[in-house]
Amino acid sequence: MRKRKTIILLLSVFSVFIVSVSIDGFDALADTPTVKASGTLTSIENDGSVIIDNGGYGIDPSATIINRKGKSVPLRSLSLPAKVRFEYRYKKEGFIIVLIEEVKDKKVKK
Repeated sequence: MRKRKTIILLLSVFSVFIVSVSIDGFDALADTPTVKASGTLTSIENDGSVIIDNGGYGIDPSATIINRKGKSVPLRSLSLPAKVRFEYRYKKEGFIIVLIEEVKDKKVKK
C-alpha cells in the first residue's frame, strides 16, 4: 500500500513538471517579437521570398497580403515596384514576413 502511494505521488510531481515545461515552451513561441517596417517591394522570387529595399525575406505560408484597397490578395497580384508596410519575425530560417500591406502613393499637389 505504501509503495503504491509513493508511485502515485511521484507520478503527480512528474506530471506537474511536464505541464509546466510545456507551458513555458508555448510562452517562448508566443514571445517572438514582430518587427514593423516599410519599404519598396521590388521583386518576388521563384522560391517564394521577396526583396524589399535590397533585403531578402522569406514569406510565412500564413502571411497576410493586403492591396491598396484593403483587400486580402495573393502576393503575385501586387504591381511591382510597390510601396509596402510589412511585419516580420526572426526564425531559424532567417527573417520571415507575416504581413505585407501595400501603401497608397501620396501624390504631391503643386
